[in-house]
Amino acid sequence: YVRGRQALGVLMAVLFAIEVVTGLLLAFHYRPTPDAAHTSTLTIVRELPMGNVIHQVHAWGALALILVVVLRLLRLFWDGLWKAPREVLWCSAVALVWLSLQFDFTGRLLLWDAHGYWSTVRGIEVVYALPIVGPVLAFLLGGRMMGEDVLTRFYALHVGVLPLLWIACLYLTFATVRRVGLGSYPSMPSVARMSTFRRHRYNLLLLALFLFATLVTLAVLVPFRFEGAADPYVTPAGARPPWYMHAAYVVMQRAPLGSGFAGGIMLVFAFGLLLLPWWA
Repeated sequence: YVRGRQALGVLMAVLFAIEVVTGLLLAFHYRPTPDAAHTSTLTIVRELPMGNVIHQVHAWGALALILVVVLRLLRLFWDGLWKAPREVLWCSAVALVWLSLQFDFTGRLLLWDAHGYWSTVRGIEVVYALPIVGPVLAFLLGGRMMGEDVLTRFYALHVGVLPLLWIACLYLTFATVRRVGLGSYPSMPSVARMSTFRRHRYNLLLLALFLFATLVTLAVLVPFRFEGAADPYVTPAGARPPWYMHAAYVVMQRAPLGSGFAGGIMLVFAFGLLLLPWWA
């Protein structure tokens, strides 16, 4: 049986599958270079059949995925499922939230439009402010200037590295649930046990169709705005990092101890969540 909050794990798996399929369709026509990124995206949304719908479904699916993984993390915390013997379940849930945010962050730059470019620039400023981690990331990503090296690495992370890590964490999630469960529930009748697989398969199909229909509806009725090509020499007014970096960005701008203070807060919070089962 699928019971309310227990469906969040299946929900995030279905959303990730939708993101993979739509992402692959977009990747066939996308070119990850500063000169061609925006042009190829325009080709996808304006000239390819259903290209704009696929692009919008991918964008809405990313937002929905972040929402679901965060709700699932809150659900695990509320129900006390971060305690032994479910430490791996909690760590994988925290990792899925982090990876989903990285999907969104790396995907913003790929459009190479004004909003995506400058929100990534502001976000990179926050990331590079991290003690020790920031300089290492600056070296791995190809420097502090937004150019072809950074775009290429963001593309490789977005379509190659992050999906593999996400699948690994998803496997750990379901393997842990299968081994230790999510709590004690009344046993199902024998008749229900006989048809469990068929019921779950049917429910999964209905859930996937419902999610896809919802994303298509949002894509058609409430499309994300697509702006003009980014100009690295003109900073638009009010350029800010992604919404999940706003707090750290404000601290970085106003903290008397400088940007390292904001970066330190981010690291403490991230590792504090991850190590919660061993702290409490």
